[in-house]
Amino acid sequence: MRFSVGFLMKNKIFPCTLTPNLTLIYRKNISSLWRRLERLEAIELESSEKSLVYQSAKMLADISSLPRNIMYKRIIPKTEEELIAIKDLYNKIHNKSIQELLNPTNFCQIFLNWKPLSYQITLLNDKSRQIVVRWPRQSGKTTTFAAKSLHFCITKPNSQALITSPGLRQSMIVSDKIDEIINKMDSVARRAWIKKIQRQTITFHNGSRVKVLPYALHRLRGETCDLIFVDEASFIRDDEILFDNILKPMLATRWNRDAQIITSSTPWGKNTMFYRFCKDPQISKDWSQHHVTWRVCVQEGLIPLEFIEMQKRSISMERFQREYEAEFVEDSDSYFSQDLIAKCLDSELEYWNFDYLISGKELYAGIDLGKKRDYSVIAVLEKDNGLLKLTHLKRFELETPYASVIGYMKILFEKWRTFYKICVDQSGVGEYIVEDMRNVGMMNVEGVVLTMQKKEELLSYLKQIMLESKLKLPYDQDLIIEMNIEKYEIMKDGHIKFSHIEQSHDDRLWALALAAYASRGKEYSGMIAII
Repeated sequence: MRFSVGFLMKNKIFPCTLTPNLTLIYRKNISSLWRRLERLEAIELESSEKSLVYQSAKMLADISSLPRNIMYKRIIPKTEEELIAIKDLYNKIHNKSIQELLNPTNFCQIFLNWKPLSYQITLLNDKSRQIVVRWPRQSGKTTTFAAKSLHFCITKPNSQALITSPGLRQSMIVSDKIDEIINKMDSVARRAWIKKIQRQTITFHNGSRVKVLPYALHRLRGETCDLIFVDEASFIRDDEILFDNILKPMLATRWNRDAQIITSSTPWGKNTMFYRFCKDPQISKDWSQHHVTWRVCVQEGLIPLEFIEMQKRSISMERFQREYEAEFVEDSDSYFSQDLIAKCLDSELEYWNFDYLISGKELYAGIDLGKKRDYSVIAVLEKDNGLLKLTHLKRFELETPYASVIGYMKILFEKWRTFYKICVDQSGVGEYIVEDMRNVGMMNVEGVVLTMQKKEELLSYLKQIMLESKLKLPYDQDLIIEMNIEKYEIMKDGHIKFSHIEQSHDDRLWALALAAYASRGKEYSGMIAII
């Protein structure tokens, strides 16, 4: 007996007749069956078109060190659109040698559809074993890293590129940029070279991989790499261990294969390996230096001069020099030094999402209230074995009603349950905010009036626990900047006056300070926990 079935392939149904012994047929003939189905689906090619496809496949195969016949089968067009795409690519590459196509600049323009700027070309072409990059914000650093890693892995079979940075969120920014470049890539080249795209791993047909991982010693240990990018290296704790004991040994067995390590960062603190790579007379000479300022970005047309002038007016000169001059700047009048803040960063710590259900934790919250000029911010700290970990930070839009802020805190209180104390800034709003919070069930609320003396007490306590290594912060650039721009001045009476420049904000800092202040003692009595 014979019966008919239909096979679905790419939204088309192909009828065929099978015997009852379907298992035997599957084992023996499934490969040839799919080949027949593919031939049925493929468009008919003229001899000249077949030659064009083969020549394109040959060059794509030679670039990536893959067999030509397999590459031909991989890119053979199934539709008129795919044939047109192959013809377009052929017109770009047929008159160029393989060496010309391997050139990073040509590779980016032809295959990635991205035209790098002059300083990006310099980095793409740098074959030094150790490279350090100091570029300003919005200079295309992440894009350049992504393009270089793709070029490296496609042109060097069985290689691995690793991109790491402090914190999962920062790593995902790099991962998203790689995905963006791949999506804009020439469609034929993408089909020829890219095998699989995952959130943190890109796999290529030639056996190469790009992996994007947040910094964590236990995650990185044991990897073998040909190319390593370390982004925002100034903000990584234990950076000496990272570079000397983890990353450099990864390259040892690949050193003869042109292995590279590239590190970059916004200049931050001088007690870091990144500073030594850039400035130490003995160490920096072993690193190829790439230092670019905003002036080059303006000349290249990437950043408008008008934007730079606006930034000069709206942020502190120290921050401008760090972020747009890419220079290391002393922060002698900052209450929280760059090195002290960096010491508290924990790359494995991530903010809890609002939707998480948390129980059994010892939690403390700080609420800094603002409305028209300042933002309202909620900070949540978890106390764990004597350590305070910043697990949640929410900044509300300007002019958000206080009732909405209280409502948000009420939901957290009900979801996360064990808040031992909540400290609320009631400087400009009076006691009614505290009363409203207690009326909706949050009994362990303390109102704090932020006088000059009280501010000194709060920030002094925060600084003390930082000096004692009892505070852990996730990598959050906005919070880091707010902490560092807080200036201080010792008054004649011995008290400390705090300030920050106009048009900047310190609301995240004060919410954090209030949460830390709330954690001074474990005061659980009287709190209504919703179990």
